[in-house]
Amino acid sequence: VNNFFDTNELLIYPNPFTASITLYTKQEIKNGTLNILNMLGEKIYSDELKNISHEEINLASQPTGFYFLKIKSGGQLFYRKIIKQ
Repeated sequence: VNNFFDTNELLIYPNPFTASITLYTKQEIKNGTLNILNMLGEKIYSDELKNISHEEINLASQPTGFYFLKIKSGGQLFYRKIIKQ
């Protein structure tokens, strides 16, 4: 079984960003959830991921700082720290 979380086939760019980030996978995410949390652990963005390999996320309205991007798919979790400038 090919696991995109283990094979680093998940790209999040640019990081740091100013307004939006792009999520790109070589392998489609069939059924998952994406959450972005602020440093207090509060959910500031949430989306269902269904059969996607590319998604743009607009965070222009959020203040500058550190955030955590969390993806859950197929019982697997992926976390990445993202920085808004």
